[in-house]
Order: sequence, then structure tokens, then C-alpha cells
Amino acid sequence: MKRSLSFIVLLLMALIGSSRGDAIDDFVTSINTKWSQQDYTGISQALSSRLTGDPNDVLALSIKAYFDLFATRDINDAHASAQSMFNVVNASNNAKAKELAQSIKDEVLSVPTSESSALTTDQKNQLHTVFPQLPMIKKCATLAHVFSGN
Repeated sequence: MKRSLSFIVLLLMALIGSSRGDAIDDFVTSINTKWSQQDYTGISQALSSRLTGDPNDVLALSIKAYFDLFATRDINDAHASAQSMFNVVNASNNAKAKELAQSIKDEVLSVPTSESSALTTDQKNQLHTVFPQLPMIKKCATLAHVFSGN
């Protein structure tokens, strides 16, 4: 009986972990679909919705940092999101996640706030040609997986 109960608990834990991993990948796919359509409003809404549900969502904060850095060019917001993401991860005991979070924070904070400026249509088109996926989104997904233990 104890073995059966243990097996069921392990199976449930695996399924819950699996669905968390799928949720990360599903969100990344959704953001990349919106990115390929140059749907910046849709990306902003998806990020805002996710952060309203959980203001400490490491995936949403890290994606928002890069989205603001590359697309909206709101460097102040990019810095704030990167710092918030780092603070959440740094409060954990996950050394690998801390290393990834530090890397993301350093990359985003390396761009001075004086670089804030709206992109022209030609610059947006070039950005999407060079980056068919939101820049650095795979790194954000990796961080989320490592941080969540998936």
C-alpha cells in the first residue's frame, strides 16, 4: 500500500513538473508568434497579464527586460524588469539560476538609459529580419526551467 501511494505521489509530482515546463514553453511559443507578427501590443498585454497574476514571474520579467531593451527601447523599464527578475532569483538557493539571472541582468544593465529611443519602421523590420524570434528568449526560457527545477 505504501508503495502504491508513493508511486502515485511521484507520478503526480512528475505530471505537475511536466506541465510547468510545458507552460514555460507554451508561453515562449506564444510570445514568439506575436513577435513574428510584430504584435508588440499583444506581447505587452501577455507580459502584463502574466505579471499581474504573479509579479515575481521570472520568465515574464526576463522576457519583458529584453522586449523593452530591443523592441520598445524603454531602457528604464528594461533595467527595472531585469533588476526585479534578479532579486527574485537571488533570493533562492538555486546557484545555476542565480548565474543565469546575473548574466541577463548584466546584459540588460549594460545598455545606458540614454539609448532609449523609438525604433523606426525600417529599424523594426531589420530587427525582425535579424531576429526571427524575440532576442534572448531562449535564455529566458532556460532560466525559467532552471529556476523552476524543470
